Amino acid sequence: MDTPLDPTIPFPATVEAFRVLSPETEEEPAAYIPSYATHPVTDVWALPARAIMKSPLVTCTPGMTVREAFDTMKRRQIGSLGVIDEDQRLLGMLTFVTLAQGLISGGAEADQPVLDTLCEPANPVDSDAPLWKVQNEQTRLGAKYLVVTENQKPVGIVSQTDVLYTIVSYQRSVFAQVNDIDTLAELKQFTGDQLGKIAREIRQHNRSAGLAVRALSEVHLAIQRRCIDLVLEEMDAEGKPAPVAPYAFIIMGSGGRKEMMIRTDQDNGIILADRPETQAPETRDWFMNFCDRINHRLDELGYDWCTGDIMARNPDYHKTLSEWQEYISRIAEAPSEKGARWSNMFFDFETLYGDDRLTIALRNHVITELTQKPRLLKHMVEDDAQGGPALGLFNRLVTATDKERKGKIDLKRNGARLLADAARIYALSEGVADTNTSDRLRALVRQGRLDADFVESVLAAYDEIMDITLGHQLAQLEQGQPLDKLLAPDELTPLAEESLRMAMRIIKRLQGRMQGEFGTVML
Repeated sequence: MDTPLDPTIPFPATVEAFRVLSPETEEEPAAYIPSYATHPVTDVWALPARAIMKSPLVTCTPGMTVREAFDTMKRRQIGSLGVIDEDQRLLGMLTFVTLAQGLISGGAEADQPVLDTLCEPANPVDSDAPLWKVQNEQTRLGAKYLVVTENQKPVGIVSQTDVLYTIVSYQRSVFAQVNDIDTLAELKQFTGDQLGKIAREIRQHNRSAGLAVRALSEVHLAIQRRCIDLVLEEMDAEGKPAPVAPYAFIIMGSGGRKEMMIRTDQDNGIILADRPETQAPETRDWFMNFCDRINHRLDELGYDWCTGDIMARNPDYHKTLSEWQEYISRIAEAPSEKGARWSNMFFDFETLYGDDRLTIALRNHVITELTQKPRLLKHMVEDDAQGGPALGLFNRLVTATDKERKGKIDLKRNGARLLADAARIYALSEGVADTNTSDRLRALVRQGRLDADFVESVLAAYDEIMDITLGHQLAQLEQGQPLDKLLAPDELTPLAEESLRMAMRIIKRLQGRMQGEFGTVML
């Protein structure tokens, strides 16, 4: 862990720590990644492989020909395929490198099965393996990729870039400083004084607004985790120690997607383990008190009280794993407009604090239910269709007409939300477990569901909206105004206006394509 920020150094001098490198354009020296021998197994180094992997691993059967494998990788813009047997067990890996070597040397023919010619041993790592072990294995094997497995079956892939990104995102001075904060009052002061400065510097040091927003989200999440730590310490000091009962405090919405701006509200809940001790009245009372305190403390830190009461203190978002599973099964069995709207909010859930296994179990249940009962996805598309991009006649930008937003472009409701909705619905239809919008879209390319060129244009549109929104909030912060996502057209330069218009056109195309595929008519 880095040392805390030196208070004698001006803040901008420390912000290089937040830079998130794009693997396509920049490289970090290999020596940057510290070895397990010199770092304790805590914090980021204890993260399991499943938390940093990209899913799913694209696979093929042993009988696929070399030609078919080449066409698949080219079309989906991926560099490898996992070869699996009929029981989904991993037999080996096929890469562009082995393809090229085999065809050039004459050791393979285009119509030969891949298993007989070019398949090479895979480098598996268990999904529970901590990050230090993943990094050690990559170094020991000289491997760019490791295949993440559960019960000997491939569930994802983790690259050297994934490891580097995770370290860059977590292992920074700001996180050390947050973890060293001893009181909620100090945490509130840090959030009020530093968050805007951090956001400004992150934006300046990232070419991609998507990466900048993801890095900013990690700061938010670190603050919220420290808040929970302090609540636990507070309750322990009062003689109310935490019961021995596993739980996962989860975060939904932009927090679950790691797409948080400078100011954000609360969308959270809790999953309690299905154990006898969890059902005891005194245990349930402790957890209700715990969640109520967290929601109040987060509100004091500036994470606004959710107007829809989507918070862990609300019994509707405070359930055991089996209760959550039963609730989701009912929604999938008899989908409705209300259930679809709830799903479009809730299905971005991720662990904020606690036992990640409960979150994974719930996500697996969601994917299984939607695979067996896909009608809910159609209703989710219909809910998305209630809104549209900020475009009028001749694809010109238009502003809202209601009293609250009159004369403004709603960058969330008529922009970012529509992209996030589409990525979520497509991803769930393919069983993709990722929650971040960019990760979902790239996974859909690997799955062959969406075309690579189209996804690149969608990602560019999303990046544009993220950048404009972040810039808008930074300007509001400098002027001492309340932060929102409502943009006045006169804030845009001619170039930015044209870029936003093109982004909205891409959103319109994506939304129309999704509605066509799921049989929904634009309202």
